[in-house]
Amino acid sequence: MRRLTIRSSAEAALDKELTLVEGTSPFGDRGVPDKAASLNILKDMLSLGSAKDVDATDEELRIFGKICLLLSQRRKKWLMATHSTLPHGPPGKQEAAVKRFATRVAIPADCTPPREADVDSTAELLGRKELICKLRSFVPDEELAQFSAILDFHDASSDSSGRRIDCLPGVADVSGVLVLRGVQEFCYRLAHDAPFSPPLEWDGALPGLLAAAQKEKLSACETELQHHKTRWHKISAQFNRGDSLFSRLLVNISINRFLRDEVSISRHAKDALEIQLGLVRELEDGGQARVVEHIEIFTSGGQVDCHSLSRALLAASAARSGRSISTGVAKIIERQVELIQNSCYLKEFSGESSNSHILRSEAKVLAWLALAWAFLNKAKVSNEDPLIKSKRVLLISERSHPHSHGQGMILRRRLVSSLVVTRQLHCISAASVLGQHVYSSGIRRLANDAVTTVLRRASLAGWLAISEDLKRFI
Repeated sequence: MRRLTIRSSAEAALDKELTLVEGTSPFGDRGVPDKAASLNILKDMLSLGSAKDVDATDEELRIFGKICLLLSQRRKKWLMATHSTLPHGPPGKQEAAVKRFATRVAIPADCTPPREADVDSTAELLGRKELICKLRSFVPDEELAQFSAILDFHDASSDSSGRRIDCLPGVADVSGVLVLRGVQEFCYRLAHDAPFSPPLEWDGALPGLLAAAQKEKLSACETELQHHKTRWHKISAQFNRGDSLFSRLLVNISINRFLRDEVSISRHAKDALEIQLGLVRELEDGGQARVVEHIEIFTSGGQVDCHSLSRALLAASAARSGRSISTGVAKIIERQVELIQNSCYLKEFSGESSNSHILRSEAKVLAWLALAWAFLNKAKVSNEDPLIKSKRVLLISERSHPHSHGQGMILRRRLVSSLVVTRQLHCISAASVLGQHVYSSGIRRLANDAVTTVLRRASLAGWLAISEDLKRFI
């Protein structure tokens, strides 16, 4: 087991910062870290069981305790806000431990000054950046040089030249996150290329036939992925583990944040499904077998009057709720639909296969109907704003602020893309919507499992080797 030299100047700078920060902390007092408290956090960052020993030197443990002490004195909720931990355990236990904190801030598309909530959330993002910077400052120079492709800084809201884009606040991470996304993208490509037998045809497809085809495709993808996982394990096993504690923390924190975001995305998918099924079942009950036939009635000059169309198709919801879509609400819906389609041009969603579905002309109509149904039925979704205490909030209301990106946009994109994929304008079917949700959730589960089982315990050299292997396929 190799042990590399930690720069003494970095610890001296950390000690100086501790003398300048006042306040109490559960991680220690008067500059002396609480070893037990910091060790528990360390295990959660590495996703180790409580009975597991941490492979680290006394020097590394001492420095980590000081970092915890400093950050906790500056920000009381730094652990939750930084998305840096993921306790060891089965998926259900881990999901219960995930706190719902915004990963990105909903800033208006025209980059107007941020609201108070945006400023607060940006401060939390700065807390994550400080954690990453502090840990990286103690990574030995030898590792920084040898594994720069994994340990260099990575900002998801900047392009290759460092220019700020999309009005996003900085999301600090290390470049290892690109390997995680590479594994995920590889899994999605496997799913896309896996054959269907019988072929998948949405229009008029029998729900039972469709479900059988999806199940067969998912099984084929899982079998193929297992072969690749076995190969990646063999590649990783060729390298001895001897990485410093701080480099291991950096890549594990990347995994933790990645999986936490995936939990949020899964929650969004469930929220979207409830609205989709509500909309589609209302159309089914109303005998609207083909929405496309009604569109012709409300089309003039090549433009669909979505407001009038929604009044006609969702009359049952309006009567049941006693609500109606006013001109003001219609403008909010129209702006949100526009932002959903514009999101396809953001770097945040570049390369996503759903872009091709969201940009279709039919996506505007389906987005309008879904948001209108949500308004009329007061549909609620999971809250991602740390300043709002409610666990669930209205998707759209008379006072809604349209979302342009971030977790809020992920939900809205999912709401639309699944309806387009299952061709609900042409063949209304709640069964096909539900089947698509089950199928896509299964693919996401396979991708997340690959990330966890292959990379969680791999060395930095293993990460590099797997990254090179991925380049053959993506």
